[in-house]
Order: sequence, then C-alpha cells, then structure tokens
Amino acid sequence: MSAATWLRRFVIAFLVATGLLLGARLLKGEPLAASAWSAVLWGTVSAGLYTLIGYARYRRNHACMLPRSRQP
Repeated sequence: MSAATWLRRFVIAFLVATGLLLGARLLKGEPLAASAWSAVLWGTVSAGLYTLIGYARYRRNHACMLPRSRQP
C-alpha cells in the first residue's frame, strides 16, 4: 500500500475520533476551548495507534502466510 493510503486512513480515523470525543466532552458541559484541545490531542493519539497497528498487521501479512509443505 502506498503512503497516501496510510495517510488517508490516519486522517479518517483522526476526524472520526476527534468528532466523537469533542461531542462527548461538549455534552458533558465542558468549555469549547478545553474540549477541542483535548479532543485533538486524543484524536491524534488514537488515530496514530490505529494507523501504526494497521501498518504492523499489514507488514506481517498473516492472511497470506501458508504453512510449509513437508516433502516426502
């Protein structure tokens, strides 16, 4: 996969996580500035972890690993 694919995954995960976190904190009644800062921070962390774990799983490529056949 290209770098653009991983960047797109990061951006989508960042936007979703930030939006959900911001909405939850605003519903709790926190000020917008504090909520936005916290949502951006934790959105970046969660999107980074999501992307790095996805990349590590892609590099290991478990779905395509076949057991070695035994030669008689």
